[in-house]
Amino acid sequence: MSDGLDFYITGTGEQCYHARTFQKNTLLHYHLDFDFKAEAKRVQMIWSLSLYRHTDGSYHAYATLNYGGFNTSIGHFVPQPGTHWSGQTPITRWRLDRVLVPNAYDPIAVREVDGTPYLIYAGTPPKMKGNRHIMAWRMNDPGTLDPSFEPRAILSPEKYRSEDRGGLHGGQLVEAPTISRIQGKYVMLYSVGNFEAGNYKLGVGFSDTLIPPEGQTYQKLFAPDPQNIWGSNRKKEILYLLQSEKPMWPNYSGAHLQAPGSGNLVQADGKYFLVFHARRPGPIAQRPRCTWVMPVQVNIQPNIPPEQWIRIP
Repeated sequence: MSDGLDFYITGTGEQCYHARTFQKNTLLHYHLDFDFKAEAKRVQMIWSLSLYRHTDGSYHAYATLNYGGFNTSIGHFVPQPGTHWSGQTPITRWRLDRVLVPNAYDPIAVREVDGTPYLIYAGTPPKMKGNRHIMAWRMNDPGTLDPSFEPRAILSPEKYRSEDRGGLHGGQLVEAPTISRIQGKYVMLYSVGNFEAGNYKLGVGFSDTLIPPEGQTYQKLFAPDPQNIWGSNRKKEILYLLQSEKPMWPNYSGAHLQAPGSGNLVQADGKYFLVFHARRPGPIAQRPRCTWVMPVQVNIQPNIPPEQWIRIP
């Protein structure tokens, strides 16, 4: 979350960090306190906490409530009584207001230009089973889903082999979405693969509208694959912003970091930075996930191929 010149980093667990620059020694650390109310006996931990400030100035938080294994739901949090956002000091005490979506995770809240909020999350469309999609559900207010709006996928796995979570029969997913409006386009960063394995990757998609019309989605990037590097047999494959799975594929990062995912594009001092998580090179099981930052070049112009809109120097 960005609040003027300040940046707040949240994620899995009960931690929050505040920074004005992306230098390690400038980070301020906060411990978050959560009141889970009736869910207290069930919740084992929280994933992917995200902060949101609405048009009326109120602050909200959304998080994945983990009940053990991959049994999850999405919770909406409000500040505990007597707490407020003060200058550069964030709210650290939150109370669960309600469970919004069962069997879903990785929530963020975004809003249209007219102020209409949407809940964006990883889940499964109604009447479907199996693969995980990035879903959008319109809200009446930051804590209330619109029952007249049927949630729909705005980005989906498309049976490309690079999207496999764990082998040919391990299912596919797209998850960990973030959305930014940059130079006239809505830019979605998302992750695919298994976050515990080296096939986790950071993808990017574009849209002219925050929520594409029904039946349309954010558009992924592709590159020719005449050598069938991925084994998709489709002459092309997805072009990722960062990947450490295939050394012969563009934007390979394995010499420096592995399993990149959960990315954000942020602007500071007129420059764009990619903030994401990844592991250091070496055995995956022995490398914790860390937060990384690197500069990126962003130039979204109609006369430039979309594959070159966002580039890592």
